[in-house]
Parts: sequence; C-alpha cells; structure tokens
Amino acid sequence: MFGHPLDTFRRQVHTVTAAGGTIPDTYAVIEQRWDRYLELEHNTTALLAEAITTPGDTTDLTQLRALALAERAGSIEQADLTKELKAPVLLALRGLYEQVAAPNYKTLADRFTATATAFTKAVHTIDPDLSAEQMVTEPDKARKAWTDAGILAVELDQQLPALQAAATLAGLRVHDNDALLPLTVDTDGHHRRRIWEAWETSTGRTGKWGAIARLGAGIRAAHLDTYTPYRRPAPIEVKYVRGTGPYAGSVRVEHDPEDQMI
Repeated sequence: MFGHPLDTFRRQVHTVTAAGGTIPDTYAVIEQRWDRYLELEHNTTALLAEAITTPGDTTDLTQLRALALAERAGSIEQADLTKELKAPVLLALRGLYEQVAAPNYKTLADRFTATATAFTKAVHTIDPDLSAEQMVTEPDKARKAWTDAGILAVELDQQLPALQAAATLAGLRVHDNDALLPLTVDTDGHHRRRIWEAWETSTGRTGKWGAIARLGAGIRAAHLDTYTPYRRPAPIEVKYVRGTGPYAGSVRVEHDPEDQMI
C-alpha cells in the first residue's frame, strides 16, 4: 500500500529538488542507472528490435538477446530481482544524499521563514479577513498588505510539503500534521491550547497562518538541532461542586490544566 522505502525516499528527494534543493552528481548517475534498469526490465525486446533495425547501432546484441530471453522467464522472477536490488540502491542513494541533507533543509527553511516574515508583516498591517468591500476606502499600503497576506498564506501552504520532505530527509521525525506545528511555529511562551486551536483553523482568507500570527506566535522553520515535538493539550478537567444555598445542587466546573503551564 505504501510502496518500497526506495520509492518513498526518491519521491521525497524529488520534492526537495523541485523546490530548490540539490543532489550530488553521483546520486544523479545512480538514479539514472536505476531508471534505465526499470525500463530495460520491461522493454528489452523492443530495444533489441531497434538495435537490429537501426543502421550503425553499436549496441551489444548478445547482451540484449540474453536480457530479452530472461524477460520471458516470468514476471515473478523479474519482480523478485527488482525487489532484491532496491535495498542496495536505497542504501547507496541515502548515503549520497546525506552530503546535502542539512544544506537542502537550510535552503528551504530560509525560504519558508522569509515568506513567513513577509506574511506576518502584512497581517500586522491590516486584518486579512476584512471583506473586499471594506478595503475599498483603505490606503494603498493597507490594500497591498491585504492582498499580500492572501498570496503569502497560499505560498506557505505550498512550501510546507517540500519543507517537511527536507526535514524528514535530514533526520527529523515529521511524518504527520502534528509534527508540522513545531516545525513551523515558535510556541515558546504561548498557551498550548490556543496554539493548537490556531493551528487547526481552516476559516478566513489566511487559515491557520493568520490565526497563529494574530496570536502573536512566530512563524518560522525550526533549526534542525533545536526541533522538539509539541504535544497536544491535556483534556479539560471537569468536576462538580456543591452550590451555595440550602436548595442548591451541584455546579459543573471546568478547569484547563494547560492554564498553569504557560
């Protein structure tokens, strides 16, 4: 269902490189060889026919013939061979990517933080949830900030998958949505329940990013060496106490255990 770790790893690397990350030259060579192997696994007969019918082709026909015959041995054997090869290929690619894992994360983290800084500035200039009609009479600076806030919130959402992939490849355990909160938000000094409520906001023009900024929490990409998980708030505690007066019944009282942990 989830595929082989090699396939997952390659998808994550492609996500990072598409966003501006890099890979070593040797990594690219091995990946190209692997892709060529996967193509040969299913198309050797066609390649053999092309080699025979193309004047001047210098391909080793003997080797292609052996591969074409091997393909006819059965798909089960081919699948077993491919599965066995994936482990050493993954090991080699991982070892090579480690050279650029931290620099790639820093590249994407710096970009995310720059976008977040611009977004926060816009949100502090004007309420991004004001209607377009309300913005008509606002000065140019406010109107620009209102427009920028909406655009930058989308950019933060778009940059998040690549940032997550880069963080994962650099060794952080950020596989779910909960782990993305401390990856992108400075929670120090803020009420845990209010932070989580803001993070789960899906309304308004700027969603969770606007809610977090209005709360006063900093939006930024965490440093690799200072990232720590951020647990969800403890359940609200409920107890019943006797009311005052001779006929008073029990009164429901709620207590937030996070109030004393700020």
